[in-house]
Amino acid sequence: MTDVIPTDSNIRVSMLGSDGDGFRAQRLEPMGVELREQFRAACLSAVADLEKRTHVPYAPGRKPDRHEAAAAALDDVAPLQAALGSVAQPGQLDMFDPDGEFAKHVDLYVVAVETDPPQYFVRSTSRRKRLRQTNRIAAVLRGQVFETLEDDPLLFDLTFDAVVVGADVFILNQASFERSLGFLEAARQAAESIVTAAIAGLQIANEADFVEAVTTDVNMIAKTRSIARRLEDPTYAERMTVENLLTVSEKHSEIHLDWEDGDDGSRSLVFLPGPQHRWLILKLLDDDYVQSLVTELVYESNSKHRLE
Repeated sequence: MTDVIPTDSNIRVSMLGSDGDGFRAQRLEPMGVELREQFRAACLSAVADLEKRTHVPYAPGRKPDRHEAAAAALDDVAPLQAALGSVAQPGQLDMFDPDGEFAKHVDLYVVAVETDPPQYFVRSTSRRKRLRQTNRIAAVLRGQVFETLEDDPLLFDLTFDAVVVGADVFILNQASFERSLGFLEAARQAAESIVTAAIAGLQIANEADFVEAVTTDVNMIAKTRSIARRLEDPTYAERMTVENLLTVSEKHSEIHLDWEDGDDGSRSLVFLPGPQHRWLILKLLDDDYVQSLVTELVYESNSKHRLE
């Protein structure tokens, strides 16, 4: 990623709010030179911070360590892509009115730096970022007398939740980032679609319980991204069948698959919600079990390189 924000690069700030049908934006204009330079300094600080961190793949709901920054392709973060799309044509945006109705619904702001590629710095916000909402008395010195501050200034943070450089997203504060964009809900919906497709060729006796468990656990939601990648391989999808799982169950009792027999002689997998077994079906869908060619022992493995 770039670590340069030229002093002659234009900087724009937009306030964003969600109205249920998508994001709306208004521009924070006009801005004075000093305020614009303060935003530039905050952006440079964020870039310097990113350079010090280890970049790890983004996973919904995961809490990266302080020395890490989650990285993803912008195409894979649809809510953020939609938010940035709302500020793409600043000339068509209304000017932000701190006392207007729109100000009551602001969720985040975006600092756009017009470089090549463009850079966007994203931060969640709320009405509590207004001085009047801090439950404090504000005093300013006018001449020789301290007076109350009658205006209600906007308060902006010196840090950001995410930085977008071209087609890449780097996330500094994942919890705040996901909350402001409603991203966990989008990830939950995607996980439900992935799991439904993955089990289409299987029989799960309590399928609704399984889908509910997967789509309400952030760690399980993250696991579905790996399953989605595997399902892109037609051979893999074709071999994820009840017959193959029955074979595994008969040969490897240590995996502890649970089955229910139907009146017609069919057999269905049973999802067990307890902590010892709730991950079993999901791990099978992600092909997390491998067998040694030498000892024939079975291992659980999260990192596999397929040999052709």
